[in-house]
Amino acid sequence: MAGFLYKGILLQQQKEPALSRDLREFFNADTIGVQMDREPVSDVDELTPGEIISIARSAKIIDERDGGLLADKLSECHVHPPKILIGDAIDDEPYISSQLNPLLKNQKLAADGLRIVQRAVDAQEAYFAVYKNLSDLEIKIPKLIGEYPVKRIRGRYPAEYQASKIFEGGEDVLTVGVGAVLHLARAVYYNKPQTTAFVTVAGSCVGNPTNLEVSLGMTVNQVLERCGLIDDPSRVIVGGSMTGISLIDTENTLVTPTTRAILAFRGEEKKMNFNCIGCSRCVHVCPEGLNPFFLYRSIKLHRFVDFRTLDAQMCIGCNTCSYMCPAKLDLSETIRQGQEEFRRMAGSMRAAAVAQARDEKADFETYMAQWQAGEDRRCQLRAERKAAREACRAEREAQREARRAEREAELEEKKREAREQERKLQEAALKAQEFGGKLEDLVEDVGVGITAAAVDAGEKFGELMDSTVEKLDQAIGESIAQDAAEELAQALAETKMAVPPLPTEDSYSKQEPLEVDLLAETEVELAAKEPSEAEPAVSKENPGEQVKAPAAKIASAPDMPNGGLEELVENAQEQRETAESTAGAAKAADAAAEEPEAAVEKPAEPEGTAKKPVTVLGDPAANSGWHKNNENSGRADH
Repeated sequence: MAGFLYKGILLQQQKEPALSRDLREFFNADTIGVQMDREPVSDVDELTPGEIISIARSAKIIDERDGGLLADKLSECHVHPPKILIGDAIDDEPYISSQLNPLLKNQKLAADGLRIVQRAVDAQEAYFAVYKNLSDLEIKIPKLIGEYPVKRIRGRYPAEYQASKIFEGGEDVLTVGVGAVLHLARAVYYNKPQTTAFVTVAGSCVGNPTNLEVSLGMTVNQVLERCGLIDDPSRVIVGGSMTGISLIDTENTLVTPTTRAILAFRGEEKKMNFNCIGCSRCVHVCPEGLNPFFLYRSIKLHRFVDFRTLDAQMCIGCNTCSYMCPAKLDLSETIRQGQEEFRRMAGSMRAAAVAQARDEKADFETYMAQWQAGEDRRCQLRAERKAAREACRAEREAQREARRAEREAELEEKKREAREQERKLQEAALKAQEFGGKLEDLVEDVGVGITAAAVDAGEKFGELMDSTVEKLDQAIGESIAQDAAEELAQALAETKMAVPPLPTEDSYSKQEPLEVDLLAETEVELAAKEPSEAEPAVSKENPGEQVKAPAAKIASAPDMPNGGLEELVENAQEQRETAESTAGAAKAADAAAEEPEAAVEKPAEPEGTAKKPVTVLGDPAANSGWHKNNENSGRADH
């Protein structure tokens, strides 16, 4: 812990005889027996950190090192507990022993107070710190106070400031003055608030240098009179031999919790008004590493710009520069006055800077407002353009969707029509297939009917030919008979006998109907009759009905295509032409049979001669009938 504070000056401490003497009390009557407005603590070991902080706040205990409330320090450390707690008793200024003397004279109370503080902050380690560079002491400094060790800090002045700076620089260290520790112990054990301060009274004018516990609010003059003055002091310093201030009115200057010493000196202060010799001793001893001479010159020349550049605000007022200056320049006091003046100027400068910053801020805010308004307008325009683009895109998309939907609808309609057409085609195919079957049946029936009609026509033609041959035979016979009759008539005429005429060929032709009339009657009946649903069976007795049945089937087909109907019509026409050709052939044969002249000119064949068959071209049925008649006639002849 020791051995790191080398920058500074070594001073003659001159703490005796005040350090070795007993601590004396100098109270006002108003402060004797004062108690706090709370119940006394029955068991100190049962106190909680919160209760200790509350007691310190009620007692209004102030740390003499920095003038801060002890309760605030404990509250901060209650949130972030430190690892090390230090009871500060480092009196490194000459004449002053207002911390070390109360520690040595009240060791048990100091140990109890440090234990209470350690309980409040929950520190792992705690000890007391004293200054080591003390010579010619009449009292021995112990190594332990209670259960807490005493560590001696060596170094040059200002060792306490540098040690405090190093200690407090770490977040795990808490430094508390010994006077505050003693007042906390009294508040906990005796329920007493802080009404006193520990003060060292010394100097060349003091007849009885000593350490006093003085009531707060007493005047400096009362304290000096209590210790006794052997001479009228020319200078009275309050606070410290190096850092204190010189008083003019001791009657109205009061003792405060931060008053650590009252020093009275005799001897007039001489102002040399020497100039700096450039020895740089002030620079070597400054604990903050400043250049006091440049600061001094900048203040004298009112160069406050350089004053700020040289970091004058870092001066701690330790007065080492003034103490070491061989030219006896009052460097520390001049720098302090310059700090006050610069602080005032800095206040106005700060106010001007604040006003300027406010104006700049207002201008900037105006600019930003305008820029923001423009940006908002641009954003609005961008949003509007984007919305327009989105609307246009949405409209195009809607149109595209509408067109797609329309195309899909058209496609669906086409598909539906295609399906309908396909269905119709399937139905038509089914009907065509059904009609094809019916047509096949019809063609088959028509073929059968035509065949039957042809057979029937052949048979009728054969019968007609037979009848014609018979008629021819009869005609021949008649002609022969006529010849015989004529001969007979001639004979009768000759004999004048009336003979009745024989029947002629016209009578025979009128009595027998021809096949042509029959075929014509058949066609008329086929066209006139209603189409029947049932198909007549093919029979040899009525072959003409086979032609009527297909026509009835054709008329009864409601879903027959036009092509099929035309084909049937053509087939019917062909059948009709065939029937007409057959009827024509029959008429020709009949006409040939009715010619009497041909029959008369034809020579008579002798009886028993076989008749030659008459061949009809293109009609095998008729030929077959003719051969059949010839065979019958041949058998008859035989």
